[in-house]
Amino acid sequence: MQSAVQAVFDLDELRAQLRKMGDVKLCEFGEVARRKTTVRASLGKPPLEVYKIQLAEATAEWRRRHPKNWQSESVKEHQS
Repeated sequence: MQSAVQAVFDLDELRAQLRKMGDVKLCEFGEVARRKTTVRASLGKPPLEVYKIQLAEATAEWRRRHPKNWQSESVKEHQS
């Protein structure tokens, strides 16, 4: 697993790394980013912006790869 916090955050580099990951690694990365955006993980403080960006980018990459899967899930969520 890659470190989520870096001294200098490069969005283009993150996107390139996410594109290279297989689906399983991408899911693992997204799950770690999601956990790090929780209040519990940030000890009651707002999560670091870098974690929110990583989660958003991982989600966007997943949706780019699987457009029909996430759209159908999104529709199901709104119908509930």
